[in-house]
Amino acid sequence: MENQLSGKVALVTGSTSGIGKGIATLLASRGCSVVITGMVTQAEGEAQVQEFSQKYPGKFHFVGADFLKTEEVEKLGQDVLGLYPDGIHILVNCAAIPGRSPIESMTTEHWQQTLNVNLTAPFILIRTFLPAMTLRAIPGRSPIESMTTEHWQQTLSVNLTAPFILIRTFLPAMKLRGWGRIVNICSTLSLIGAINKAAYCASKAGLLGLTRTTALEGAAHGVACNAICPSYTDAPMSLSIIEKEAQKDGIPLEEEKVQFAKRNLPVGRLIRVEEIAELVQFAKRNLPVGRLIRVEEIAELVGFLCCCSTPCITGHPLFIDGGYLNKA
Repeated sequence: MENQLSGKVALVTGSTSGIGKGIATLLASRGCSVVITGMVTQAEGEAQVQEFSQKYPGKFHFVGADFLKTEEVEKLGQDVLGLYPDGIHILVNCAAIPGRSPIESMTTEHWQQTLNVNLTAPFILIRTFLPAMTLRAIPGRSPIESMTTEHWQQTLSVNLTAPFILIRTFLPAMKLRGWGRIVNICSTLSLIGAINKAAYCASKAGLLGLTRTTALEGAAHGVACNAICPSYTDAPMSLSIIEKEAQKDGIPLEEEKVQFAKRNLPVGRLIRVEEIAELVQFAKRNLPVGRLIRVEEIAELVGFLCCCSTPCITGHPLFIDGGYLNKA
């Protein structure tokens, strides 16, 4: 296996200690050039570069960055591109902080710092280096690279940070009362990926992780926390997707389908004719049950979880997806 990665370049974050350093060492031993980064001084980083250079055949660089600051992560990516203008071959996102604190006493600053290091920094680096990687394999550019950090942060703020803040606010009283029910609306995309939806998938996966941790912290106090994971639902978010497909496919519709929309679609307006046929076609293509999930069905599940007398149903993602995940 020696030198099997000769000519390849890797960036390993958190590579000045622990798992990250172990990964960097293995890659270097296989002939890979490695960019080292971690929370150490420049002198300590350069000492590791010297150590690797004496043992392994590749080229080695240390580039420091504080992963708590997104602007430094952005600069790290550009500094590495300065060293390797053609991009890198391997990116290992290993840097992390534990973020250990009970939910009710965790500050928003602590929460945001943990997200910055463990989630936003990997996104920024993937966005930075993915174009050159994908151009080596297939024509075209990945949508991730064109997503702004602002868009990423906005999605996390609404889909993940806002639920955290609200849980932190109300969990203490639930614990003192000895009873509480928390339901987070996640998504089937909490568990699977989807093209063009990096921020959404990451935020919903994070919300599922928050659900499980909240369940553990509340279990001894009679507080249950679960997640409902719907797929395409008869609601505006799914309909916006269907609208785009309707425009793309140009499926003709009979006028009577408008009445179907008035009875079944909770969007507060009359859906355009071409949207309704696509509603049926989209469901048939994507859901084994052949129709969209109704809002009332999700509401019933929320009602069950809130009214259920046992706190032992907790920490679970409950899928109401019309069999969608069975297709994945």
